[in-house]
Formats: sequence, structure tokens, C-alpha cells
Amino acid sequence: MQMKFIIDGQELRVTQGNMVAGTRNFLEAEFAFSQQWDGLSKWAHFRCGKENYQIELINDRITRDRGLNLNGGVWQVWMHGTSADGMRITTGSVLVEVRGTGCLNGEPLPRIPLTAAEQIERKAIDALAIAKEVERKADNGEFNGKDGAPYDHSEEFSQLAAQVKADAESSSSLHSAVEQLTEQVQTNADKAATAADRAAHMVDDNAISDSSAWSSKKIHAQTIQLAIKSAADGEVISVKDSALYMPVNFSVIGKTIQNGVPSPEQPAPLVSAGKNGSIKETITGLNVLTLPYLNQTSLAGSITFHVNNDGSVTVKGSNPYTTVFNLTNVLPLQNGVTYWKHLEIIGQGKCSLVFRYRDHQGMVQYSPHKYIQWADGMTFEMLYLQVPANTVVDLVARPSVTVETEPLGYTPVNMQSFTIPIQDGLCGIKTHFMGNYVDDKGQQWVTDEVDLQKGIYIKRVQVTDKIQYVGEKDNIDEYFINVPVNPQFVNEHSIGMCSVTNTIEYGVDSKTNFYCTSDGVRIFVKKGTAPAAISVAVPVQETVTPIAPEVLIEYQKCHMNYPFTTVFNDSGARQILTYVADPRNYIDSKLVSMHNAMVRLGGNI
Repeated sequence: MQMKFIIDGQELRVTQGNMVAGTRNFLEAEFAFSQQWDGLSKWAHFRCGKENYQIELINDRITRDRGLNLNGGVWQVWMHGTSADGMRITTGSVLVEVRGTGCLNGEPLPRIPLTAAEQIERKAIDALAIAKEVERKADNGEFNGKDGAPYDHSEEFSQLAAQVKADAESSSSLHSAVEQLTEQVQTNADKAATAADRAAHMVDDNAISDSSAWSSKKIHAQTIQLAIKSAADGEVISVKDSALYMPVNFSVIGKTIQNGVPSPEQPAPLVSAGKNGSIKETITGLNVLTLPYLNQTSLAGSITFHVNNDGSVTVKGSNPYTTVFNLTNVLPLQNGVTYWKHLEIIGQGKCSLVFRYRDHQGMVQYSPHKYIQWADGMTFEMLYLQVPANTVVDLVARPSVTVETEPLGYTPVNMQSFTIPIQDGLCGIKTHFMGNYVDDKGQQWVTDEVDLQKGIYIKRVQVTDKIQYVGEKDNIDEYFINVPVNPQFVNEHSIGMCSVTNTIEYGVDSKTNFYCTSDGVRIFVKKGTAPAAISVAVPVQETVTPIAPEVLIEYQKCHMNYPFTTVFNDSGARQILTYVADPRNYIDSKLVSMHNAMVRLGGNI
């Protein structure tokens, strides 16, 4: 099976890729590049969970003998190219799905035993061929000594015979093991099929609306293996084709930021997602309004505002001035998505819903329309109810902010949430190679990760400020931080962040900079300018720990909504989500995308 990709500058597109797991040395990939990639060394990256392939292209291809054996799942694919003079180009990522096969839950057949067996068998055949060739030459009298010293091949044959025998025995035993493994795989596949069939009959359609059903042994996940699955990622994820199932896969990706340019005189602290000890994940439906004051009452002058459990607000009273009640300072808004604000009023009096934000120039704006197209550079500030002066109100206000669709009436707030404890923050730093995550702008990152589907926390980055003063040389103070840096990122390959400088230069100790070594991090600053504390964020050896069971229980109670779902968190962490798509909405969205693409190209559909 051959995958095909087109790379135009930094844009990567997949044009062919319909694959099933379980193959070995079968998949191939072909790449077509624009002129910007001419003369570059080109690399393809494939990532799904902890599985990573980084393969250099030969003649713009990956042939089947390169061992691109992809497990079942959604793979993130991206490219990079380098030139001899240090120029580098990267692409954004695309998602490629590899459908599961009937065995090993979509994983390929074990690679090592089969490959070893084949190698030993080939070695035995080669050895036997050599033995026969030597025997033929001996029979032909080529070793009669007339052209030199007599050829004593007894020891050679003895060693060769022992080699052939050992190889043949190894090959035989491994083939036997492989046959047993194959039988076991078939048995497991039969058991899995029986279990899936039994689970499908256990699902009670009437229980879908019952939140307790979502934690029942992942029955729903077992019955959707053949469903259409889609994927999305970002700090805010808004989809409009989701089905009413729990997520298929859900990972939270770390991020570390600095405000301003760091210097010894003005340090820029390193702030990681979950720095306060936890990350709260929230899943909403069509109405993305988040209300922090549910079931609470506030008094503004002589007007009371009580936020009800369904997101509506009971408003009573009157003031001689315009009265404002802040509903929320947080809305999960995604770039490129249109949001509609709507207010339904039941009762006496007037009240309006006001959306305040800052535009690209930082100017305060109030959305005058029913809808707003959210874009990069805009900053949400607050959503509030406003009661005019000298107005008596006794009403229930039902506010909503909906995704893409103008509501015909009030849409209740539907929030599900769970909290992930994070002791030292969920960290993430930029890199130009070997990243485990690529954002929507093509930037690679080395990050911590919470994989909720697998129930594990993966640590890849450490933030620390445990510095030691080394000494002074040529008016430069040297500091050292003892931290177990990942060997892939030391010396000239150093990456990281530092609170006093953003300059990374290996071997330079004559100016303010830092770099990673196999022992830790070396930091250099002008004498007498270092602050009391210096912190760094650097890549470390990967460690994996299990997530607390109570966290997974709360996560498994959550589900996607139909057909609109928004997923976000309170820490700015990125998320990678695979979900079951509603077939009709999924196909409709693809048709719309195809139509828009045709229109851009001057055609029609």
C-alpha cells in the first residue's frame, strides 16, 4: 500500500492513504515537493502516541524495506528538510488514520521474532551455499596445491558445519515460536470478536442520556471500532460533527511561556500549564458559555442576580443607574469560528447581553451584531448582562453563546469537567528537531503529556531553579544547574528556556547565554548582574507514571455532544482529541470543504 503526499512550501497535504494495521515491510510513501525543497535532505516524521518514526527520504520515497510499520490509530505526519549551509524548512502536520485489523487491537504482528527468524534462515541458506561451493571446488581439484601451498579446509568445514547447524536449530526453534504466536493471535482475535459482539448487544440505547452509562467499562468504545473517527488539536477544540460517545483518544500537551525578553536585569519567569497544581478540562455542547457562579446570588445596588444551575439568571430589582452583571471572563473561542450570542427573556423588564473584547490593535470593542467571527489577535474580556437605568426588572435571562449556528431558542449550558493534578506544571519547549508535538503553525515542541486513554503521564521537560555558582572568568559569572538532560539535546543540539537569557550558544562563555551538557545546564551572565534566582526549562529523559484512578474515573464519565462539542482547559495547554464522528455531519462537512476548495480553484462541485 502506498501513501502519497504533496508538499508545497510549508504546506503538507495527503492525497492517498487508506491503510490497515498488521502489515510488516509493506507500506510505502511517495512525496512530491515544490522547488523550495530542491537539494535538501528531506525527513518524514510519523507519530501516534509514543510510537515515532523519523525516516530520511531516498529519491523522495520511503520504500517498503525501510520498515514503516504503522500501528492502528491516527498518526500525525510532518516533514522537515535541511541544507548543507544550515537552512531548514518544516511543514505543518496532517493526520493519517490507520484502521485496526482483526488481531492485536490494530497493532502490527510482532516484528522482532519474525525478522530474527528470517535473518537466521537466510544466514543458514547462505552458509549452506558457501559449503556447497567449497565442496565443488574441492571436487574440481582447485585445492591441489599446484599453484601454492596445499589448502587445508578441514577446520574451515568444521566451523562452517557448526555455524550451519546452530543457525538451522535457531531458525527451527524460532519458526516454531512464530507458529505458536500466530495460533495465539488467532485465538485472541476470536475472543476479541466475541467480546465486541457481546458488548454491542449489551448497550442500552436508553441509557445514553444517563451520565453514569459513560463509565460502564468503556462499552461504547468497544462498539465503535468500525465507526468514522475524526481528530482535532489545539488549545480550544470546536467540532461540529461529533457523535454522542466518549472520546476515542484524549491527550493534554504541555506548554511553557515567558512574558517579555529575558535578561539578567529583567528576568522573565517560566510559566507552565497547570502551574497552580492542576489542569481543569471542560467539555461543552452547542452553548459554550462557562458560568463560574452557578447557584450563587450577587447584589448590585438594589438588583439581585441569581445564577441558576441550567445557566439562566434570575434578575430582580431596580437602580437609578445602568447596572452590569459579569457572567464570565472566560470563553473557549477558537480562531476561524463564528459565534452567535443570544438572550431569551421571560418576565418583566429589559436586559441585554454584551460581548466585550479587544481587537488586533488592543482597542476595546463591543460586538454590535448577533454574531462575531473570532480571529487570531483578538482577546476576549467579558460577557455581561446590562440592565438600563430606572428600569424595574423581574425576569429570567437565558444567555447563550453558540458555535456556528444561530439558535432558534435558548440552549442550556451543558458543561462536563474533570481535573488533572499536575505537581510541577505541564511543561513544553520549542525545538527544531525530535519534537513529540507539532502545532498548527508547523512548530515542533518537546512536551510533557497526559494520555488519558492509556492512563499515563509522560515527563519530557523539567523546570528547575536549583543553581550552583561556579566562578568568574573575564568578568563573566558562571552558574550550573544539575539536571538529567536528555542526551539527544546536549552541546550543539541544545534547546530550552532560561529566565535570564534566550541565547543558546554551545561553548561560548564570554557573554550572557546558556546551553545543555551531559551533566546539566551551564549559564553565563555578566559579572554581578545575576538575580537571586535563575530558572531553566530543558528536555530530560522520558519517564512514565500512571494517572491516579480517580482522575480516570471522572474522565470516563465525560462524553462528546451531538453535533457540536467544544473542549478547552483553564491553563492554555494544548489538546489532541480523536472522537467518533456523526456520519451525516461528517460527510456534509467534507462536502462543504471540497466545494470551498473547488471554488478557490475556480471550479464547482
